[in-house]
Amino acid sequence: KEEKYIRYVIYSVFISCTVISVIGIIQTAGFDPFTNKTVLRILGTSQNIGINSPFSKNTMYTTLSNPNYVGQFAALMLPLIFGSVLAFRSIKLKVVSGFVFILVFIMLVGSKSSAGLIAFVGSFTVFAVLFFKSFLKNKKIILITGIFIVIASVLGVTVLKDTINKHANNLKFINKEMSILKGEAERPYIYDMQISQDNLFIDTNLGYLNIRKENNQFVFEDESKEVIEYKIKDNIINFTDERYKGKFRLRITDENINVLYIKLSRYEREIEFYTIEDFFVGIKGPVGTMITQVRPANTPEYAKGYETLASGRGYIWSVTLTRLKETVLLGKGPDTFRIFFDQYDLIGKLNMMTYTESIIDKPHNIYMQIGFQTGLL
Repeated sequence: KEEKYIRYVIYSVFISCTVISVIGIIQTAGFDPFTNKTVLRILGTSQNIGINSPFSKNTMYTTLSNPNYVGQFAALMLPLIFGSVLAFRSIKLKVVSGFVFILVFIMLVGSKSSAGLIAFVGSFTVFAVLFFKSFLKNKKIILITGIFIVIASVLGVTVLKDTINKHANNLKFINKEMSILKGEAERPYIYDMQISQDNLFIDTNLGYLNIRKENNQFVFEDESKEVIEYKIKDNIINFTDERYKGKFRLRITDENINVLYIKLSRYEREIEFYTIEDFFVGIKGPVGTMITQVRPANTPEYAKGYETLASGRGYIWSVTLTRLKETVLLGKGPDTFRIFFDQYDLIGKLNMMTYTESIIDKPHNIYMQIGFQTGLL
């Protein structure tokens, strides 16, 4: 009786995985059903809502709205489906399970999600460790495993070879991530930043800069209060001091709005702040808000210097982990991440991204999202 109900659950998983995978494969082939008027009419959705795909053509996001979610979903399902292949006694059910496995594997590759691929490798490693002894006892399991790896790999390469090539040739991405892990990444890094009515100062790995105004003219000072020389042309202030030349510059967009640029290598950070005559008003924060007091970064000590890891996820994941102890059981509620995540952590954001006004609306990790929004219960 219990096995019967377990089968019902597994069949439901197979059906949902098949539907989601087929939609994704169709999207990868160039047809997006969610932007097609005929499909929208069949689904009973208004054709006048002006729906557009948020992603470029041939991007697989299926019904999960985000390629990264697709990759994470596939990584979750593949061990379960593979376990079903091994567990079912019926040849027919083994074939069905194998077919679904191949579809979901193609979906994983088609999602182009690096996080999904890493999760897939991790989940199967855990699976292999847990069932290692069973594998050794049963040569059929070893044979089936080998067949599935070969078939899945061949189909993945054949159907989605461009995607595979993208990952295989993405050495620049790998080198970039390794340089971050080794602490060798050449990026601007903000240690501290404060603003008051009299000045704005910022302490970075490129130097310390204090900005104030006298008679409505900018004055720049180093940590020793020595004045830093500069020249201005077309409302752009460039420093002539070799310590700051090419690393800092200031753009005056009008008499009240100023943008400070901090640059190292090809990476740049932008801090937009407001002044009225000689008074400093505030720094532009999320959605145009005015920040008059900058708090210390929320980044945990162990994650400092790694904020840009995995396209900025180093910062988001580390900060989210510090909040999970409050949310892991009951959660904060669906789609509440953007509300409870500290959007005013300007220093933390600048060490991850270019601007201070961006909103972080999701943790970019399905497990953390569940733990944060809905909780385990």
